[in-house]
Amino acid sequence: MKFDHIVGGIFVLTLFYLHKPVLVGVIMAFYLMYAENKINERLNKKIRIIKKRLKLIKKKLVVDKGHTDTKN
Repeated sequence: MKFDHIVGGIFVLTLFYLHKPVLVGVIMAFYLMYAENKINERLNKKIRIIKKRLKLIKKKLVVDKGHTDTKN
């Protein structure tokens, strides 16, 4: 991801230097959409992992509760 930022930055700065503001705007818009998509993918992955952990904890709690019930 860092490499993408570096390349994107150099490209945009080059276009600024060449005085092409419309092109810079279009490319920045596409790049922001791309970056937002990447961030969403990462967040979704983290959310999935957290949900799995919660399910495992819930199962463990249910199992533990079941064992305590059978002992009483």
